[in-house]
Amino acid sequence: MIFAISGAHDTGKTTLIEALSDQLDGYRVVDEPYIQLIEEGNYFSQPPTADDYFQQLERSIENVADAQGNLIFDRCPYDFLAYLRACGEKVNSVTDNNEKRFHDAMSKLELVVFLPIESPDRIMEGEFRSLRGDVDGELRSLILDDEFEFELPSIEVTGSVAERTRQVWKSLHE
Repeated sequence: MIFAISGAHDTGKTTLIEALSDQLDGYRVVDEPYIQLIEEGNYFSQPPTADDYFQQLERSIENVADAQGNLIFDRCPYDFLAYLRACGEKVNSVTDNNEKRFHDAMSKLELVVFLPIESPDRIMEGEFRSLRGDVDGELRSLILDDEFEFELPSIEVTGSVAERTRQVWKSLHE
């Protein structure tokens, strides 16, 4: 099964992925594009620019499009589309040239797990807090409201790491 963990920064994606990888035998974790690109020697602005998010979006599309086996993705193309929109970019899918690639990649995902910002938010301070809220709203629209009508199975998980892990486990085994 191929699935992705999505959410704005500081929502617990990496922590959940670590917990899931400990419990799911035979699954491999695919690092988020930011980490992959940094490890390859790329540099990103702080705060990231639209070009930085487009570069990560392209890598995410490639990663998911090439996916085989049992994989857990740390982020998926929706994440970067949400960041681009939250930064004011007028994008619907990617670009007209990449719309098919975007759709084909998303269709390989068998589940998208959305980690919302908690309410009340335990992260009271942090970098780019306003951006974080905007990204959360965009992801909610893309994933839970199924804006593109991809009909991808998706769940929103909340609670402690153990509770979130149980929610994902249950969804994977239904």
